[in-house]
Amino acid sequence: MHRSRWAIAGLSLCLCACATTPPQHVAPATDDKLNGDFDQGKVATVNRWALDHGATVIWTHYPQRRKGTDGG
Repeated sequence: MHRSRWAIAGLSLCLCACATTPPQHVAPATDDKLNGDFDQGKVATVNRWALDHGATVIWTHYPQRRKGTDGG
């Protein structure tokens, strides 16, 4: 009986630790993303392809627009 209490306490502690850990896959917001300097068309195309094919896209760096396009 004493061992089962320790086992339950240990499992509860592990579950609490997992529940309070922040997600690691969330990319931080960058100034380029907020300013709109990334290629929104490419992001939308890749995200749509992933959705259609059951894939997951995790953007670590958003693709940048080429200089000289869109008057920039």
